Amino acid sequence: MTSIPILQINLQHSVAGTLELNARLEKSRTHIALIQEPWVVGKSICGLPKKGLVAYGKGKRVRACILASPDVRMWPLPEFSDSDCVAVSTRWQCGEIIFASVYMAGDRDAPPTTMRLLVGHCEDKGIPLILGCDANAHHTLWGSTNVNERGEDLLGYLMGTQLEVMNKGDAPTFINAIRQEVLDLTLVTTALQDRIRNWRVDRNASFSDHRYILYDVKLGLPDPIYYRNRRKTDWTTYSTETKELLAGVPRSTWSQLMTWRIG
Repeated sequence: MTSIPILQINLQHSVAGTLELNARLEKSRTHIALIQEPWVVGKSICGLPKKGLVAYGKGKRVRACILASPDVRMWPLPEFSDSDCVAVSTRWQCGEIIFASVYMAGDRDAPPTTMRLLVGHCEDKGIPLILGCDANAHHTLWGSTNVNERGEDLLGYLMGTQLEVMNKGDAPTFINAIRQEVLDLTLVTTALQDRIRNWRVDRNASFSDHRYILYDVKLGLPDPIYYRNRRKTDWTTYSTETKELLAGVPRSTWSQLMTWRIG
């Protein structure tokens, strides 16, 4: 089964960080990037590759988006998307998978309401979910140096869901001049837990205070996109088979149908 490369990053609205992401995507096989705090001018996301699909929610300040390779079949889920949360449905050989990118603002409850609604929807419908987020919450369970009230609240919520924390070790995902901390999480439904491979924090520069989280998901290839090429239609065979199928239809009706189909 094919492994699909996934990337998570909080760009902190950085132009340099966006350029670095572009350079990385040019060299890598990343299929889906779960991005928080992209570079935004006004209400428009800037600097992301023109090749591919970008999904983001609506709001005064867009702080979450998802970028997918052109071969990924991706449909936005606007009912579970806003300025801080964006969700998309994708199709693979193993079935439907929902991906979400979430920014949990430090001055608001964690997790946000839209994420709670999304998680409830996935559990009710039995749809696997992969969620990359900047949680802005501390807990030793996911490698933080301490536990704060926000981290306890988030953990309490997670314990009542089918979500599992995939973070491994204590490599900081956030580093600036005065502190290092684990703030970014990968959350997946239990059904997908065994499909996550090689989860790690990349130690290379991202030109953001956050570092890249990288992992692979064993999902198989995207479902193929079928379409009809009318230029290759065998009109002779079409006419012959249509006449055979319409043998019992009155001649006047048959003539009209053939004119409509072929004319």
